[in-house]
Amino acid sequence: MKTLLQRQFLCIVIVSVAHQANSGKVFTRQINCCDICEITIYTCVGLFASIHLHFDYAGICDSLSDGETDICERNVTVLKDPRRQSSISSDLYPGQSLLCDAALTETWYRFEDDAGNGLTIPTGKQCLKAGQCGTTAPLNIPGDVANPSVEDGIVSRQACGELNGTCCALNYTICLRKCSNGAILYYLRRPHGCPISYCTTGNTAVLCKDGQIFNQQKYQCEGYPQMTSYPEIGLDKDKSNRDKQIAFGCSIPETKPSSDNDEFEVKWIVDDGEPHNNRVVNVTSGINKVYTTIKELRITHLGFHIQCQVRSKFGGNDTTSPWKTSNTFFAGLSVYPAFVEVAEDDELPTNVTVWPTVPIFCSNKPLNYSCKIVLSLRVSFVDYEDIVMSRCGLEFTESDWDRAVTFDVTAVQDSVSDGDTRSAIVVKLLNESKSAASQYKTPEEWLKHHQVKIEVHSRDAPSRQCYSIYDPHYKTFDGRHYNYQNVGEYIFAKSTVRKFQVNTRIWVCREREKWKTAACNCGVAIADGDDIISIDMCQWQNANRTVFKQIPLRVKIRSPNKWPTSRFGVFHNKKGNEYKVQTSSGATVRVLAGRWGMSVYLTVPASDNNRTAGLCGNNNNNTSDDLKDPTGSETIYIKKFVQSWRVSRNESLFRVSPSETPTPNKAEKYCRCNDESGTDCTISNFVKSVEVTPAKWIPLLHPPRLVERSVEESDLTTSDDDFDDDYKFNYIDSDINFVEPSWPTPNGITNEEAYQLCRDGLYESAVVKACMALDLLTSSDAIDRTLADCVEDIKLTDDLSWVPSYLSVIEESCVQESLKNKSLWINTDPSVTSIDELIKPPQVLKEAFCEGNCSGRGTCLDGVCQCPSGYTDSDCSVEVDRPPELYGFTNLGLCDVRHHPCRRTFVVGDGFLDTGNLICYIEDTLANGTVLLTKTKGEFQAVNEVICPLPNMRIQLGNSSPLTVDVGHRVNVRVSLDGGRLINNAVNYTSYDSVCQNCTSPTHCQLKPNSCLINNRCYGAGEASEHNWCVQCVPQKDNYRWSKHLGRPVLERVPSHIHVIRGANVTVHLRADNPVGNRTTFKLRPTLPFTTLVHTVNNSAVWKWTVPKAVKTGDFLLEVQAIDECGRRSNPRTIRVHVHRCPCKNSGDCLFTRSHLNAD
Repeated sequence: MKTLLQRQFLCIVIVSVAHQANSGKVFTRQINCCDICEITIYTCVGLFASIHLHFDYAGICDSLSDGETDICERNVTVLKDPRRQSSISSDLYPGQSLLCDAALTETWYRFEDDAGNGLTIPTGKQCLKAGQCGTTAPLNIPGDVANPSVEDGIVSRQACGELNGTCCALNYTICLRKCSNGAILYYLRRPHGCPISYCTTGNTAVLCKDGQIFNQQKYQCEGYPQMTSYPEIGLDKDKSNRDKQIAFGCSIPETKPSSDNDEFEVKWIVDDGEPHNNRVVNVTSGINKVYTTIKELRITHLGFHIQCQVRSKFGGNDTTSPWKTSNTFFAGLSVYPAFVEVAEDDELPTNVTVWPTVPIFCSNKPLNYSCKIVLSLRVSFVDYEDIVMSRCGLEFTESDWDRAVTFDVTAVQDSVSDGDTRSAIVVKLLNESKSAASQYKTPEEWLKHHQVKIEVHSRDAPSRQCYSIYDPHYKTFDGRHYNYQNVGEYIFAKSTVRKFQVNTRIWVCREREKWKTAACNCGVAIADGDDIISIDMCQWQNANRTVFKQIPLRVKIRSPNKWPTSRFGVFHNKKGNEYKVQTSSGATVRVLAGRWGMSVYLTVPASDNNRTAGLCGNNNNNTSDDLKDPTGSETIYIKKFVQSWRVSRNESLFRVSPSETPTPNKAEKYCRCNDESGTDCTISNFVKSVEVTPAKWIPLLHPPRLVERSVEESDLTTSDDDFDDDYKFNYIDSDINFVEPSWPTPNGITNEEAYQLCRDGLYESAVVKACMALDLLTSSDAIDRTLADCVEDIKLTDDLSWVPSYLSVIEESCVQESLKNKSLWINTDPSVTSIDELIKPPQVLKEAFCEGNCSGRGTCLDGVCQCPSGYTDSDCSVEVDRPPELYGFTNLGLCDVRHHPCRRTFVVGDGFLDTGNLICYIEDTLANGTVLLTKTKGEFQAVNEVICPLPNMRIQLGNSSPLTVDVGHRVNVRVSLDGGRLINNAVNYTSYDSVCQNCTSPTHCQLKPNSCLINNRCYGAGEASEHNWCVQCVPQKDNYRWSKHLGRPVLERVPSHIHVIRGANVTVHLRADNPVGNRTTFKLRPTLPFTTLVHTVNNSAVWKWTVPKAVKTGDFLLEVQAIDECGRRSNPRTIRVHVHRCPCKNSGDCLFTRSHLNAD
């Protein structure tokens, strides 16, 4: 044979056996091919020889030390077969092959047992005996040698094996290295034959066949009952309910084969601790499940894990099987998931489910007390408050404990790039309540329940803003800018995954000599779920906007929900020209109104990213594909894109009614549950409104136009207001041609003057300086673009008042940029955890962002104007000693009593203050010149609007109660801020009846031709007097006096012939049509005997005649006539009644068909 040795030493060994005579002899030969090979040959009986090879590898171990990386720092192969251990005998493995290392790779190794403990090759004076270590020829290190120390490095040792009673008959040089951790590594040689293997220390139990276990004392495998499965543990509801205590059951696995002599030992493991309540059971007693209770286990608290372990044996035999462990059962309050990850761009909240796994039993419960557990959910913040939940508490009662309750966890939409946050939801059990309102008892084991904690990770995501400024200049969510001029209503933005949509209306805001030069936003409507809110100034489309400094806004909410429980949080500033709407879905709409129109800013939550459509684009952070129509087709033409999102009158959000059946919101409320603030559950908690000047926002608790109705209710208003909601708006399907104006404007404004005015107003403002100081604006983007828009709008409107409006645009742009810089907003104080205290506006912005720049007069301090003496209001724009200026009324000073009660009116002007002492003066000049003065308490709405209650104008509808004043009642209205000291100019207000008057202004009314003015009251054509039904307004005869009704009753369905038999009954139905509408009676002549005439409703009557048997045969003529309450008679009709004799004999009955009885 030929073998290749390390270091490429090649030895050729030739063994020849001549015959059996050499049996048992040993001879040795030296091989001359190398100096390290020696062969001992044992001749054996038969044809084979046993060869002893001795290889001297001392030089090999030395070579391993030269330049090698310390082997202790490398990963080496681990040998851990338990049969290598010296306590194991090869005859203990029936049917298993013996160990052999002939295929071993010659490299470094480490020996371990199953537990990972290091093992070594045994040393000693003698070789191990054949049959140990699971092999025939075990190798150990004999002789009086010790294992090396760490300092010895790599050393060589002789591994020997006994053969035919000779120790070291097998001999291999191996290398050893002891490491600093105590482990000994071995460089092993491959044995040249089988079965030969290296042996280790250790005393692991012998691996027996299935159904057997190793007996150390007897040093043999013994049998036991073999369990075919694992035990199962769980709550036993029947036993728990029967004994009124929490009980667990452990099922006993079946054995194979089963025997009546099988015995099992059961023990309970609680929280991986010491066994509890061990028991031995015998299956012969029919027991297949073992029970225990928390009382038997001596457990006083819930919130623990429990397992059972079972092992088997034959009765009368001490040999037991290994323990088999059951599943783990958790006894207490279970929560899933234990780790929650939410994100600001999640479309839906994350559900957390809580359920008790064991029953609730109360002992010694007082009478009238309930038995339950009440849980509080509190948020513990690692970073700061950044999540909300749908509820802050749960409860389970004794009767309904076996159920799961779910609550939602949502990331707060805070608009700030504040990074990810960590927090935890802590579930606590509250102590029992003894209050009269809620008396309950909680079991002691539940009160001692281990604390349950749910880890929460909230991931930050960016929100985005889209806007449409005034006439209008657009910016999409993704940052694309474009301009477009045309009127109509458009879908500004809508969600593609939920019920959310924003529409804007655009009107012609500037005309010059009938040429249209500008179109501006005039209204915005927001639909969220089933709620719709509109903020509107479009009804002022015919007002003279060159006179008005600010046009009033109308707020209208339509909802199946009652205010203020709808899904909107509505806020406004004190001047009434700014509104903020927060929706429960996380969007925020801000409206800034001016003289010519409004700007609309829409900020959507991160959950709307890539889920929007409309004029604001698809919100996917890509400006190149923003111009998509409702079908998803892309265009490069702005006009085509904008017109594709125009809506018709029937699709208008300003007109549609809310759904009859509300659609459930994804969460009815959002709760901030923490120990500091307690329980705070509102819709608005979902959104953290970040404001530089939060003090300016006032909640709108009672909107002036609130409609709480379903789709089936009338569109007519039932309030005391004097204006119409459904004004005429231009939903044109074709474009309007706008004329591009030129410089100079009709008022002589030049391009240079406009540019200088806008530039000075913007660049010199405190707002721009503060924003530039924080590097929040760049001259090439926000400021220059805004400057260009300001100059353009001056040209379009010929108005120099645009600078304050565009300062607000700069302010909004600056705020949006600041939100991207976490360091500007986040309070670094580690003691702060509340989001209200943590997210604060930058101080430099608070000192610059005051309303209206304080009109250039006051000082801005923390976002609030400090006005100088003589000036007041939120922007220091109102002079204290100057009365307000009146412009007119919302309804243009006209109130139609046919459609409105005219109980109050909205007075429009400038300089109104919320003094608490607003007085409206109503001056009524009678025909004789007498002036009646009525004072009413005014209601402040905004700096440009006051509500004045009106005295009873006493103009009613013509056909109702008596009228006492002339039609077209005109009064003068004045307003005082201080109860009478400062009174302004008067404006005319007229109430009229549109039935007979057509009024184009408070001072110009004309009588309509098709009506009557009788006794200074209005009546429409055909309208009857409220005192006398018999006279009516007949304009063709007289417009000023009552006329008799022109019509008379008309008989209908009167038969001309009737045939009857003597002794029979006759019934005739009579009916008349009365155009007047009053009651009609009937008269028949002559009166026949045995007749009745009964009048019924709807101008009808029934005539009945029982024909006497003795009446003569022949014809009777009856005349029928209808008479109304005014005595007017119909034309008479004649009925011919023919009486027949019955020809039947022998008491036969005569039957006439209907055709016989009624010839008609």
